Formats: sequence, C-alpha cells, structure tokens
Amino acid sequence: MDDVNTEGKIYKLSYQGTEKLLKKLYVNDGIVLAKKLFTIEVLNSNELPKYFVIPDSLVSVNNTVVGFTIPYIDGITLKSLLYNDNYPNEIKISYLKKIGSILDDMIGIRNNTFLRHFYLNDIHESNFMVDYNSGELCVIDLDGCKINASFSFPSRYLTKNGLFNNVNKYNIEPDLRHGAFVMANRDSDLYCYIIIILNYLYNGLINNMKITEYYDYLNYLRDIGVNKELIDSFYRVVSYGENINPMDYLDSLTDEQICRAKQNVYKIVKKK
Repeated sequence: MDDVNTEGKIYKLSYQGTEKLLKKLYVNDGIVLAKKLFTIEVLNSNELPKYFVIPDSLVSVNNTVVGFTIPYIDGITLKSLLYNDNYPNEIKISYLKKIGSILDDMIGIRNNTFLRHFYLNDIHESNFMVDYNSGELCVIDLDGCKINASFSFPSRYLTKNGLFNNVNKYNIEPDLRHGAFVMANRDSDLYCYIIIILNYLYNGLINNMKITEYYDYLNYLRDIGVNKELIDSFYRVVSYGENINPMDYLDSLTDEQICRAKQNVYKIVKKK
C-alpha cells in the first residue's frame, strides 16, 4: 500500500524558529490554485477544533505562489500506524473510531457555522496523523476538503473505479465540470471512512474490488462472527439509503476476527 502525493512535494523547514511543512504544488496557477487558496482562506476564517491542521501561510517565489506552509505535527500517519505490527489492534481501533467522531463533529460545524458545505472529501489513511505529544488524531491536507456548494476536489477513493459506482446514490460528475468525479457530501465521506476500515481488516485495497468479490468478502466477515451492524454499514455503501457511521460498532472486533479478516487468510479459506 505505497503512498504517492499527486498534488505536490512536501518539505520540512524551519521558519522563525518554528517547524513547518511546505507543500509545493505541481499546479500553481489557474482555477485549481484559486480554489485551493479560497478553501484555505475560508477555513482560516472560521474557528475550528485544533485537530484540523489548516495551512497557515502562502509561499511565493518571484511573485508567484508555489505552495503554502502547514503546521508541523510530530507524529505518525494513520496509515503507518495501522500497518505497523508494533501497535496493538486496540490502539488502531481507537483511532479508526476517532475518524467517525470527527465526521459526526462536522455535522455540528455545518449546522452552527458558515461552513454549510464542509466535508473532508479526500479521506484516506495518509490524510490523518497521530500527534506523538498529545495522542490526538489530526486531519491534514485540508486544502483538498470541500467547503463550497459549487465545486469539489479529487479524492483518492472517489474515482470511476470505486465500489460506490455500483449504486446510483452518490453525486457523480463524470465530466469533472465541478472539479471532481464526486461532489463530496456526508455519504461520500462515510464511504471513504468505511473503505479505510475495510482496508485495515483486509490488509489490502478494497475500493477497486468487483462487486461480487466485495459481497463474498462481507459474507466471509459474517461467517467469522463480525458484528451484524458493522457488516450492515459495509453493505450500505453499495446499496440505497443513507450511509451509516460504523464508529460505535468497531469495539466489537476481536483480535481473532481481525486476524482472520486479512486477505491471506480469506483467500486460503475461499479455496477450500
């Protein structure tokens, strides 16, 4: 599960005695840049919980904006934590639950601030970091979030090959006229969250599975005793009705179930 940043390069630097990250964008002109700058400005104009790590300064070279700085988090990406055997499943589950808590907090933000269209959008394992000092799960790469009703940015798991294409309930924009294949909303955020959980259980990539294989895998999870409500939330992302936040069901997962859910075990059992 290698990680590639398709938007720019990340550099660590010290600015006036403070550690920062510089995100140098590959595309630093035109409408994409304008939308990113607008997104950053709007986020900075609202008082958000500290676990949202918002870009704080623009960086220009020869009067041309080339990127922006981001507060440095001394920590580990959620992806690195989830696939590191030195961390127990209990710790991994606690941080997976925190994503669900953040998504629920965002309902209140949308209802009680001017950020009526605030969705994380590009939800994947490397856009969260665990702060070593506080233990907090932080949301990073927020320049790709959605804050406007009229446009959205591309998202790693919201592509034309994603499982969600098997059901006609997501706001798909096949011609990309609004900037992304899917206009983010709560259903798409929950979809991406569930893909993260399933990637962890499967120890591989779930998003591009064929739908028949996906159903086979969910049936297997049921056979090994995974909580019914949790499995129902997995089914819901490829069926009709609002997606379900699975946060409250994650504690039901046992070490044995997590071990047996992995693709190498699943494929051995499937051959029998």
